[in-house]
Amino acid sequence: MNNRTQGYVLPTVLISLVVVSAMAAMTINLTLSETRQSGGNQTVAQARAAAEAAQADALFYMSNQGLSDVNIVLAPFANTFANSSGDASTQAIIPTSAYGPILTSLNGAAGMAIAGTANGVSYGGTVRYTSMNVDEKSFSSGGQTYIMNYTTESKGQRNAASTRTVTTNGQMQVKMGRQFLNQFVLLANDGGSQQGNFFATGMNYDGPVQINQNWRFAGKPKFKYGVTTASSNVQMSPDCNPSNNQTVSTQSNNCTAPDWGGFGIKYAAPKIDLPKNAASQQRAALGLDPKDTTTTVSILQECQALGANFSTCGGTVPNGVYVPQDAAGNLTGGIYIKGDANNVALSVSGNKQIYTITDVNNAVTTITVDYTAKTTTVVKGGVTKVLNGVLSGEAKSPGQPSGMIYSTGSIKSLGGPARTNGTLGNPVPAVPDSTKIPPAVATNSVINISAASDVVVQSDLTYEQDPRTTPGAKNVLGLMAGSGSVRIGTGAPKDVYVQAALLAGAKNQGFAVDSYNNGTLRGDIHLLGSLAEDTEPPRGVGQQNDAKDDIIVTSGYGDAFNFDPRFLNGGAVPPFFPSTSKFAAQAVWPSQQGWQEK
Repeated sequence: MNNRTQGYVLPTVLISLVVVSAMAAMTINLTLSETRQSGGNQTVAQARAAAEAAQADALFYMSNQGLSDVNIVLAPFANTFANSSGDASTQAIIPTSAYGPILTSLNGAAGMAIAGTANGVSYGGTVRYTSMNVDEKSFSSGGQTYIMNYTTESKGQRNAASTRTVTTNGQMQVKMGRQFLNQFVLLANDGGSQQGNFFATGMNYDGPVQINQNWRFAGKPKFKYGVTTASSNVQMSPDCNPSNNQTVSTQSNNCTAPDWGGFGIKYAAPKIDLPKNAASQQRAALGLDPKDTTTTVSILQECQALGANFSTCGGTVPNGVYVPQDAAGNLTGGIYIKGDANNVALSVSGNKQIYTITDVNNAVTTITVDYTAKTTTVVKGGVTKVLNGVLSGEAKSPGQPSGMIYSTGSIKSLGGPARTNGTLGNPVPAVPDSTKIPPAVATNSVINISAASDVVVQSDLTYEQDPRTTPGAKNVLGLMAGSGSVRIGTGAPKDVYVQAALLAGAKNQGFAVDSYNNGTLRGDIHLLGSLAEDTEPPRGVGQQNDAKDDIIVTSGYGDAFNFDPRFLNGGAVPPFFPSTSKFAAQAVWPSQQGWQEK
C-alpha cells in the first residue's frame, strides 16, 4: 500500500466525524427545542383548560347556588313589598334605590370567588354584577323579571410562564314569582311542641324545612339542608330525653343535631302563612274563575257550571260525581264530587289515566283520560259518554279542561293499585319498585285532588315516572285538605309511599296518621314531594333508647321525607296549588354576550 495514500485517510475520517457530530448535535438541539416547545404548548393548553373550567364554574354558580344567594339578598325587599300589599302588575317589587346595596351584597357572597388546584394546575375566578334594572314589560300579578349585567374573570396557571385568562360578560335574568307552598319538604306554622310533639331519631328530611314556631327536638333527626324558623328559639334536649328539653337560641352540639350537612338553624326567618280555604280549587273543578279565593260558590253557580248534567238549575245539586262539559261534549273543568267520596282509586293503563270514584251513595263512576286520543270517557250509571279534551294541568282560562279534582265533603279513601309480588326488601328502597307497587299517576297526568274537609290515603300513591330516575318527568300530584287534614288511614300498608305535594292549612290541621299510638310499628312514610301544614301532628310514638342515647320509633310511622327537586323555586306545581303573598327568585338565566382570552 502506498504510504502517501495512507496519509490521506485519517484527515478524511476526522472531517467525516466532525460533520456527523455536528449533525448529531444539531439534531439533538432541534429535538430538545421541539420538546421544549411541545412542553410549553402543553402547559399553555393546561392553563387555558383550567381558565375555561373556572369560567364554566362561574356560570354554574350563577345558575345554581347563585339563585339561593340572590334570594337571600332580595328577601328583605320582597317581604317589604308583600307586607305593603303592593300590586306587582303596576309596582316594582324591588325599588331602584335598592339596586346598589343589592349588587354590593351579591358581589360579597362567598360563592362569587372560585379557586382550586387540579393535577398541578391552579385555577381561580370571580363573578361580578355591574348593574341592575327591571323589565317593565314583565310586570304581572304573578311576578316580574330583573336584569343583572355581569362579568366573569377566570385564570388558569401551570407555571409562571403558562398563564391564561378568560374574561366574559353578559346578562342574567332573575325571574321573581310568588313563592308556592310546595317549595319545602316540610313547612309548618306550628311545630306542635305545646301538644307534646317533637322531632326525633328516624325523622329524615332532604329538602328545605321551615317551622314558624313551637319547635322541639330530641334524639337525632336529620335535616340535609338545615332548618329555618320564624321564632328566636327552639327547644332541644341535651341528653336525648324529650322530658328534659331546654329553650335555646343557638345550635346544640350535644345529642340533638338538626344540622346534618352543616347548614344549622337559621332563627328569625320571615314567617310564611298558609291559606285557610279551598274556594279557588272548587271553582277550578267547576270551570269557574279560580282567582276568586274567598267568595263562596253559590248553589246557582254550581248548578250552572254543571249545566250539561241538568235540564234546569232550580235546586240543590244531588250528591254524586260530575264532569263539567258543554252541550257539544267539550270538557269545561275538572272532576267535581258533590258530597263525600267513599273511595277515589287511581290507576294507569298504557297512556291512560283511570279514576274509579265511589260516591257517598256507593254509585261508581269510571273516568278514563286517553292522552293519545285526547279524549275523556265517563262511564256512569251504565251510560258511556266520550268527551273532547283531557283532565290534566291548569286551565289557561275559565271554561277549559284541567286536572282539578274536588270533593265538597271528605275523600274517605284515596290510593293507587294494590301491591303485588311480595315484600319490598330490606332495607326498603327509597324509589319504589313498580313491579311491586304499580303506579297510580300516569306519565302525562298533572293533577290536584282536593276536598273541603279530609283526604285519607289508604294505599300507595306513586308516579309512573319517578323524577329521581327519569329526567324531565312530567307527572305531578297535589293533595289538599280544606278544613281538615291529609291523613294516612289505618288501611295503608307498612312503609307507605306517597308521591305528591301535600297541603293542610286550616287551623290545627296537618299531615296526620290514624291510630298512630296503637302500638303497631308501621315502618316509614316515604314521601317524595312536599308538605305544608298548619300544625305538625305526631305520626308515631318515640321512646328513649338509653343504650344508643337516642329516640326510636315504637308505634306508627317514621318520616322518610324526600324533596321533589322539580318543586324548587316553582319549577313544577300541581294545578291551582296555592302560593304565598311573598315573592322570591324562581329562576336565573345567565346569557353570555362577550368572550376574551389572553
